[in-house]
Amino acid sequence: MTPPTYTPDALRGLLLRHQLTGSMAGRLLGVDSRTVRRWTSPSGNISHRDMPDSAWWLLLILTGELTVPDLLAHLGIAP
Repeated sequence: MTPPTYTPDALRGLLLRHQLTGSMAGRLLGVDSRTVRRWTSPSGNISHRDMPDSAWWLLLILTGELTVPDLLAHLGIAP
C-alpha cells in the first residue's frame, strides 16, 4: 500500500476520522498544537508550514492507517 500524500486537507481529514484535536495530535508527535495548526492551514496561507514526511507517516501509523511494513515497502527498505 502506498501511503496517502500529506496535504493540509488530508491531515484535517485524518484528524476528523480519528476524532483527534490539534493538541492531541501534537502530543502524539511531540510538537506544539500551534505547529499542527500551521500544518492544517491552507497552503496559500501565510502561516502554513508543510508537515515533515516523518511526522505524517508516524501519525498514519499511530492511527492505524498505515503499517510499518507498508511504509518500509514504499521506501524500498526490506524489513
